[in-house]
Amino acid sequence: MGDKLIRVELDHAAMAQLLKREELQDVLLNVAESRIPHDGGVYEAEKKVMPGRAIAVIKPGDAHTYYKNLKTNSLLKAVK
Repeated sequence: MGDKLIRVELDHAAMAQLLKREELQDVLLNVAESRIPHDGGVYEAEKKVMPGRAIAVIKPGDAHTYYKNLKTNSLLKAVK
């Protein structure tokens, strides 16, 4: 179309608030729960608020699942 350039400035404080909102945390937790492997192990999904943004974490829930995951990489395979 045209050769005009558009400059966009982001409000970094507002972006930080957006990335920490409860709604986004719930979406992240839903995605994490959908990625839990169904290999008979016990896995836990939890949401956390870090300094910059919200994250979701999937981790083994017991020692047996932890060592099984070390051998088979089932968590890595589940999130690919």
